Amino acid sequence: MKAKILLCSTALLFLVSACNKESVKLPTGEELMTYFNEFESEALERGLEIDLEMMGITGYFENFDDDSVLGQCRTYSDGSKEVAFDSNYWHNCNEIDRMYLVFHELGHCALDRDHTEEKDSNGRCTSIMQSGENECRKNFTENNKEELFDELFENL
Repeated sequence: MKAKILLCSTALLFLVSACNKESVKLPTGEELMTYFNEFESEALERGLEIDLEMMGITGYFENFDDDSVLGQCRTYSDGSKEVAFDSNYWHNCNEIDRMYLVFHELGHCALDRDHTEEKDSNGRCTSIMQSGENECRKNFTENNKEELFDELFENL
């Protein structure tokens, strides 16, 4: 276990100190697994059993060339899927933004959800699955995350 932590820490240090923008994948670490496990737990609370490991969904940190891309769900010809998160954004954002990003990308990869721009009368997004193209304003807070989780898992 200590060897894995040392390896991940060394890889992360390399990634952060790299001068070029090459994509370097770091396997899902304990930090991402916490959010993956929470995704599974929130789904289960709503009667949906999801096992991301059995689904073959893995996660990585990368440096993206496009600063507007914070995460991506990728599906390969063999059916495997991975979720990549921009390393720079991840390590500079807060807990609620991380949760939003993970749930959004897993919404694509695990739930096959597309983007939706549905909004309430105040222009706030009514789904985690909004595209970020400003048709609605992001509306994910500690106070309303349960409501948005309901929408994510119940509208399949």
